[in-house]
Amino acid sequence: MKKYNIVYLTTYIDKNLEKKILLPYTSAGLNKKNEMLELLKDYNVNIIFVSIFTRLSKVFIRSFKKQVNDSILHIPFFTKLPLMNYLINPLFITYELFKLNKKKKIECIILYNSVYENVIPSYIFKLFNKNVKIIIQYEDGWSISTSGIKGLIYKFSHKVGEYISSAAIINSTTFKEIFHVDNYFVFRGNISSISEYTYNCFLEERKNILFSSSIDSIRGVELLINLFNTTQDKYIMNKFIFHITGKGEDNICKKLEESIVKYCNNGGQAIYYGYVSKEKLNELYLKADILLALQKPDLEFSKYCFPSKIFEYYKYNKPIITTNISDLSSDTFFNLIFIKYSESSLRKKLSIINEKYNYYYSLNIDNSSKLFELYSLENNKKEFKNFIRKVIEKN
Repeated sequence: MKKYNIVYLTTYIDKNLEKKILLPYTSAGLNKKNEMLELLKDYNVNIIFVSIFTRLSKVFIRSFKKQVNDSILHIPFFTKLPLMNYLINPLFITYELFKLNKKKKIECIILYNSVYENVIPSYIFKLFNKNVKIIIQYEDGWSISTSGIKGLIYKFSHKVGEYISSAAIINSTTFKEIFHVDNYFVFRGNISSISEYTYNCFLEERKNILFSSSIDSIRGVELLINLFNTTQDKYIMNKFIFHITGKGEDNICKKLEESIVKYCNNGGQAIYYGYVSKEKLNELYLKADILLALQKPDLEFSKYCFPSKIFEYYKYNKPIITTNISDLSSDTFFNLIFIKYSESSLRKKLSIINEKYNYYYSLNIDNSSKLFELYSLENNKKEFKNFIRKVIEKN
């Protein structure tokens, strides 16, 4: 197999370097970036760290280079002032690209999202290197919810990114239909193994329901808030315990806490844990009988994003109740129990599942193995190999 020379422009950063070079660390999208790097291990890969936001104690930092796993991480020269970085950071990223190209010809650049600090250096580089192929990896599709000058910059960057790119890496098949992407690779993540989680029936009087998500106006916690505030359904109150984890918008978290107090005072049971450790979350997953994913389906974002929480849920082989967003209703997914975005639809479906729980559990007992068959690292590598070859070798 030919080892193509690829550059990955991303906000990826090794957490171990955070204190050493005072760069901002964020877990947002980190799994997707690391899983992308797993696919790229068979190629010659250089990572260029891209960020116009820093938290440096000094005004300037020199360029920095570090071995990260099988790749080399390049951190260009930039300042701690975001406005200055709109000019300075892209220029030094461009310089890094030309410097790398001088050592060994760059055949492909993969951009993590079509943001300004990725797109501008790639555009300049392509002006002088017509044959380089550019691929955009979209984290959750594309959103222009940002307004003002920032929104205009995002729109401009996206248009330029579309113009210079040869293909896209997307995580939802609906994205290609909305944005008319012809050459694409659907990448939802690498599943490393089959989980052996089995249902432990504790013969508890109430079934445990877990909702684990960001607490915001998108992921659907407001549906639970409405239920806690208004329901008089004694069946729901007597048969289920709601467990909710996640952090997010302060005002919504407060509304959630207040609604839980009201619900519990009326005889129901619900617990909000806030942010929990991986160990605690795993404990809650094992204890759960039913898993909830309630993202609002009428949002533009919900049409083409991918709710990665579904993959996380699949690993535990439990019934999953979800709203019908993105391409969840396609043949790629299995055993999902769809509801409308309404309190009554949720209550009705919970009642049905509870009355026939053994049946619904048996349907989901092989979720993890099915997921592994579709999205194992080996399978993803085969598909990516064909994709990257077609992109780079196409004239």
